[in-house]
Amino acid sequence: MNACMSEFRIVNPPLRTFSAAEARIAHSSIRFNNLSAAELGYPEHIRLLISSDGCTLAIQACDPKDKCAVPFMAGRTADDLKGQKIRVMTNPYHLAYWDALGAAATPMQFTEVFMGLQQGTIDGQENPYMNIVGNNVQEVQKYVIETNHIGHIITFFMNKDVYNSLPENVRQLVDECAAAATAYGNTKADASIKEYKQICIDAGDQIITLDPSVVEEIRQKGKVVQQMVRRDVGNEIVDQLMDAIAQTKKQ
Repeated sequence: MNACMSEFRIVNPPLRTFSAAEARIAHSSIRFNNLSAAELGYPEHIRLLISSDGCTLAIQACDPKDKCAVPFMAGRTADDLKGQKIRVMTNPYHLAYWDALGAAATPMQFTEVFMGLQQGTIDGQENPYMNIVGNNVQEVQKYVIETNHIGHIITFFMNKDVYNSLPENVRQLVDECAAAATAYGNTKADASIKEYKQICIDAGDQIITLDPSVVEEIRQKGKVVQQMVRRDVGNEIVDQLMDAIAQTKKQ
């Protein structure tokens, strides 16, 4: 559709929410000056416009302070992943995860990701900011969706018998040093993420955060991988890891 502004009026008062049906329309077919929702960069806020004959909807990116602004976050759902070719490592867990989300998991060497995105062989890839910037992927992608679906877990290991054989004051010192190292590592990691994220932003990448309901939907679908890990390494190890994660979240 190629229409001029005069053929449309802003829907006012604005909708309280952008319904799922309207989100699907905006995601797939709404046009305004030949720009789709995707080409608008999935703005966080839009104005909904309707043609003078009432038969055609259109969207226009706008400032969130606009009195007719409508949140567009509802337009992003887990279904958006269906059929998307997502580059993964040749890892059965990663393959199963993206397949469970409806995407087309595509094994590919990391060195080929830049060209794959550039040529359209793949639609997306999963990596932390550090890896993205390390391979200059931010130059050939437009968006970064912060799914946080893979944790970077750093652990300390020490033989239990050796630890228990140490004097109490030495065990206390070990515990204190481990806690200090953990805090230092977390601080460095946070600073690193912030630095590399800014490089992506400076390159023109749009950073997208998902609605908590979408994150939960993705988490539930991805539980198939947890079952695979339980099958491969046993429930005891998985339960210990999940308990440790839960305890960390409480701190």
